[in-house]
Amino acid sequence: MTHVRTLLVDLNNLSRYPTLGVGYLVAALRKAGMGVEVLSPLLHGVPPYVRERPQNLQTHLKQRALFATHPVVTPLRDKLRGRYLARRQAANPRVLAETRSAVAERRPDVLLLSAYLDHRPSVAGICDLAARSGVPVILGGPAFNDPDVARDWLGIRGLTAIVGAEADFSLPGIVADLVAGNDLTQHRGVFLPDGRQGPPAPPLANLSALPVPDFSDFPWHLYRTRVVPVMTGRGCSWGRCLFCSDIETANGRTFRSRPVEAVLDEISEQTARHQAKQVAFLDIKLNGDLEMWRGIAAEFQNRVPGGTWVGTVHVQSSGDNGLSREELQRAYDSGMRRISCGLETGSQRVNDRMAKGTQIERTSAFIHDAHAAGLSVRTTMMLGYPGETSHDVAQTHRFLSDHEHLLDRISMSPFKAIPGTRFARRHDKDPSRHPDLLNLTWDTGRATATFRHEPPAPRRYRRERARVLNLVHRINSRPLRNQALEFDGV
Repeated sequence: MTHVRTLLVDLNNLSRYPTLGVGYLVAALRKAGMGVEVLSPLLHGVPPYVRERPQNLQTHLKQRALFATHPVVTPLRDKLRGRYLARRQAANPRVLAETRSAVAERRPDVLLLSAYLDHRPSVAGICDLAARSGVPVILGGPAFNDPDVARDWLGIRGLTAIVGAEADFSLPGIVADLVAGNDLTQHRGVFLPDGRQGPPAPPLANLSALPVPDFSDFPWHLYRTRVVPVMTGRGCSWGRCLFCSDIETANGRTFRSRPVEAVLDEISEQTARHQAKQVAFLDIKLNGDLEMWRGIAAEFQNRVPGGTWVGTVHVQSSGDNGLSREELQRAYDSGMRRISCGLETGSQRVNDRMAKGTQIERTSAFIHDAHAAGLSVRTTMMLGYPGETSHDVAQTHRFLSDHEHLLDRISMSPFKAIPGTRFARRHDKDPSRHPDLLNLTWDTGRATATFRHEPPAPRRYRRERARVLNLVHRINSRPLRNQALEFDGV
């Protein structure tokens, strides 16, 4: 199949490390003997996506506006935010120009796009120029396993097919059949503009057969430090949080873990190949497989002497979660420098409404133990979860105040209602259980919703929320622990 030429445009354009999913697809295509060229916008001067920007007064004021619920403020806020999002998500002219040049010069047989749902303007622009050049386009991404999402996107001019599946093994066959003019609906997870589709794609079962991702096309010289992205498995071993959309995506459904030795071998190979000393584990829950979690802590320094790493864990309240003080100390000694977890709220009542599966007291102990071990602690949180009251927000403020000196960063966001989540299914079954969410309207194509949040005792709620946001700003404005600086923005 060496005669098949593919052009893969990386719309993710991350600022700190290569796109893991693209690396898997490139490895699969090259293993099948196909020609692959990766277009990395970062290499052509396109500003990259930055995960966490430095905190200052301007970002604090923007965050305060983002969380505003006052009836006088919100219409203007929504209008300005709409304009901002339209600019941010618009197709970058440089990306379109470089894609146009690559198509004209290389004449690929197939153009491949891996996209998130906020990339739609870029996808539409690239599909349009591909159509004018007579090049078919295959689109994939984590959210396209949802038939409603796929159908919403199939109207884009120039789009040949959408793949809503983990395509690590199937993509070469799909590309070959497209070039040969064969029926693509024989492949699982394929959606076509004429309404035909292949059988639903189940979660990928045999993760032990995954190749080592191929990152050779990425501009390593432009990354601030050389960070290798790794996933030890897919999905989440808890997988019950009502608000979580990750567990509904193509690669997030069900929990599957790779062999420990395969992960360690990949770390050894990738860090040596790219002369890197830093590793970012991208798992939803790195301690979902305790053998994996403990294996990394035991062997990382043997595989990457002097190396460092970061990961996200779930402080599950029941059973052994692998996060005792002794094990956190072993993780630090093995090179772990930052540990992240989803706190979400300081109210146990709201925590239970989310089906988070954690206990505030145990999370508190974890934060104390992780900080004492030397780890930089980062957490995600949200405000405005349905049913949250001013008393709940006050409890969140109290928790953050008690742990302010132990937390390095907090990623705070307003509650987002996302189609396809367990929350969405519950809401659609009985909207009356969420009386503080008004006029909720789903936008399936963008995997979001619009609604008006009206909590009880709104003045008191806004006052408590402002206290939380001020405290979060104070925490996020502090310098990071020195050992975590190399992972800032990762």
